[in-house]
Amino acid sequence: MMTFKNWILEFIDVNLPIGDLAKDVNFDNNFPNTSDKEVISEYLQNQGAFKDALETFEHSWKLYSSSR
Repeated sequence: MMTFKNWILEFIDVNLPIGDLAKDVNFDNNFPNTSDKEVISEYLQNQGAFKDALETFEHSWKLYSSSR
């Protein structure tokens, strides 16, 4: 199964918030390489992610979940 990190990186060239999130993930060597939503959500919150980034993650997670 593809992890969220690997999945989101497919959107790195998209000029939308999902692409911005993909770019952030790409530059973050410590971003969790997992399919566990809670681990990723907690990581983003601990890193001080802004509300918009957290909302983009939630939306992206729905797309990711529906693609599995």
